[in-house]
Amino acid sequence: PSFAVHEAGSQSSESNTSGIGGYMRSQAALAIIGLAISVCACGGASPTAPVVPATAGDLITIEATDVFQRVNGPLSIGRVPFGSVTTTVISTAQTDTSFLATNVASDGNDAVFAGYDSPASDKLVLFDVTSRNNPVLKRVVATNVGAIRDVVVRDGWAYFTGSRFGSLNLSDPNATPHFASSDPGGDENALAIVDNYAFTSDWTTSDARIHIYDISTPSSPRHVRSEGVANHSSLRFTDLVAVGTDYLVGVSPDRPFGVGRDVYVMDRRDINDLKLRGEIDVPNLEGFRGNVVGNTMYVTGVGAGIATVDLTNPAQPVWRGTILTKGNAYALDVVGSTLAIADGSAGVTFADGAGVLPHGSRDNLCKGSGWIEILGS
Repeated sequence: PSFAVHEAGSQSSESNTSGIGGYMRSQAALAIIGLAISVCACGGASPTAPVVPATAGDLITIEATDVFQRVNGPLSIGRVPFGSVTTTVISTAQTDTSFLATNVASDGNDAVFAGYDSPASDKLVLFDVTSRNNPVLKRVVATNVGAIRDVVVRDGWAYFTGSRFGSLNLSDPNATPHFASSDPGGDENALAIVDNYAFTSDWTTSDARIHIYDISTPSSPRHVRSEGVANHSSLRFTDLVAVGTDYLVGVSPDRPFGVGRDVYVMDRRDINDLKLRGEIDVPNLEGFRGNVVGNTMYVTGVGAGIATVDLTNPAQPVWRGTILTKGNAYALDVVGSTLAIADGSAGVTFADGAGVLPHGSRDNLCKGSGWIEILGS
């Protein structure tokens, strides 16, 4: 048989590898049913495989042709994984001994780092990322909300949750946090910003309680109301994700009465009466974080990889499949069909999310302890 590996936009190059015909159009390290195609990032050719320059992130596909010239493919096997990496260390001297950068949010040239729950740190670390290869530390802000649990950046403001919901003006070098005059109490966990409203989940109560704030004036967030969405106890959300113009999805690891509610779809069109529209128990998964692209929701489950859920009919979410990752999947981001997964001790794992996830490809690029992932230009 012969194999063709394609990288979009490159010229074709033909060679034989270990007696098997193949076409190489990318810089990548691949192992395909026992056939190793070895290349080097410098662009120099090896005796066993041709090398054609490629760019990190370029799509790679494979096509197989048998002796009767029957063709199978092309099949996406991922993207060119290598590229330059800039590392900036946030030290305990800049923050505190409990700080771990396990939450990140960015918008435009602002990036904000925070911790998550335990160990408890109330610090927000602000960076100017105008130069993507040279992020500049602007300042560290103490919020006095105990352990920060979530953070969102939008239009020059950072919104965060902990023992209270608050906001911070990122363009003012002397800004201090703003809090709503009315505090609904309890620890606020997940956070979603939709239009002029902020939705937070209560971690102290157990009725899937949602707090709603008016943030039309970011410097003066106003608590509007709170509502327990579940008609049973023992349900809390670790993530809130806005879907389209009508829905809010809660992600939960809880199993009230022995039944999982990993994905919990709520109608948010009337903020005075949130309604449950649909829910699903994803097999062998305890939901932690989620990300929605179109009608597809990707859900991380610590210790159980990534599940894909079809939300075409919000009243009847459909589980489409799950892929196990090498570490503990804490969070993910999506560009096109590529999933970048913060995979705990395995670092960052990339998966092809096209189609049903069990057929996706996986590769680890960065080692360390992956907790957060955000993709952008």
